[in-house]
Amino acid sequence: MRIVPAHWAVRFVLLVLALFATPIAAHSQDLAAAQAEDLAGRLRELLATGVPSQELDLNALNTFYGARLYQPAWTGSQAARANASLALSALEHSDEDGLQPDRYHLSELDLRRRADTMQAAAEYELFLTDAMLRYARDLRQGRPGLREIDDDVGFPAEYFDAAGALNQALGANRLNDFLASLPPPHPEYQYLKAALAQYRAAGADAHVQTIVANMERWRWVPRNFGSRYVSVNAAGATLEAVDHGNVILTSPVIVGKPDTPTPLFSTTAVSLTINPSWHVPTPIVRHEILPKLRANPNYLAHKHMVWNDGGGIRQLPGAGNALGVLKFEMPNEFDTYLHDTPSHALFAKADRHLSHGCIRVGKIQQLGSFALTGDPEAGLARIHSLIIARATRTISLDETLPVFVLYRTAIADADGAVNFLPDVYGRDQRLISALAVQHLSGRVTMNVGVTSRN
Repeated sequence: MRIVPAHWAVRFVLLVLALFATPIAAHSQDLAAAQAEDLAGRLRELLATGVPSQELDLNALNTFYGARLYQPAWTGSQAARANASLALSALEHSDEDGLQPDRYHLSELDLRRRADTMQAAAEYELFLTDAMLRYARDLRQGRPGLREIDDDVGFPAEYFDAAGALNQALGANRLNDFLASLPPPHPEYQYLKAALAQYRAAGADAHVQTIVANMERWRWVPRNFGSRYVSVNAAGATLEAVDHGNVILTSPVIVGKPDTPTPLFSTTAVSLTINPSWHVPTPIVRHEILPKLRANPNYLAHKHMVWNDGGGIRQLPGAGNALGVLKFEMPNEFDTYLHDTPSHALFAKADRHLSHGCIRVGKIQQLGSFALTGDPEAGLARIHSLIIARATRTISLDETLPVFVLYRTAIADADGAVNFLPDVYGRDQRLISALAVQHLSGRVTMNVGVTSRN
């Protein structure tokens, strides 16, 4: 009997296994493809006939799945399942960004992930995609309806195609990059996120709520402030001029009283007016000037005011003008401006919420110099010479200057320290109350399909 060498025997066995494995692998691939097609058909059917849940955004889901010909996004391959794990982890940890995990269908997803039916698999797909789109919009732009709580918030919502961006990330296998791109890019937001974890661990619920409210407001503002800008904090009545991440100038400001709050908005300063006139806003004319004029017919002359042809009142340039000697021209829907004031002693007050809403700047001439030259000192001589000339003069800025009026009641730094400021305008209180209502109303379950046909 001839003895076959051992290494030949091993090669023979491997050859036989390979011959059998090829059709088995092909059969498995065919089966997976067939299941994917069945699931695609079920997804198309569910989206066409209407998913019995008002919690799902059918328009967004149809956009998302239509772009991928209704092929599943989270099941059917190892890469898809890995992306699903990443997505679920992001949703489960959404509270780290001050969001509410129960907005993202976690219980529904867990229920369907454990059910072995085609219907449950299709519903799992829809719930996970809907949760991811909702999470992406919440983190990128803020939760729906919150910026509308106050009618004096003027940050425009930036366009964000959540469905398109998510599809693109999945197609390029870059879901991690997509998730990392969602939070506001401002360092102040990341400092607040770190502070949130610390204050939660300490059980400081009131501070936690304040931090969450401030993180939410950071999602409303433009993601890019530019390399050179001015930022006003209406809560703290302070101003900063920033150039390439460096604070070049700080100044106290006087902002609106609690009953006439300074609005929150972003705009662009395009010019400076030296020795400006003040066109008195109609509410001030009606509620303040006319009663004084009835009591004293010489009131307008005493205040260097005149009637305009259109019936309004204008205060002439010069000593006592409410705008002082310099005003930033920065068109905005609220007619709110940065300007000087004749009452400089008020800047020494601890509480500087004293105006009708406009922003009086303590270091207005230095700020004007920064706007003109990029330096708080380099343009002072020019500004001073124009002021003492007493003529009204408007100077266009060679480089327009973005201006952001914010409301920051929790200010964290890189070292983890947090400065909490009074909620002068009640914006925190209203926002926290609205978040609590969202939390209570956000638990609707879609209990269909878990035991349906395969």
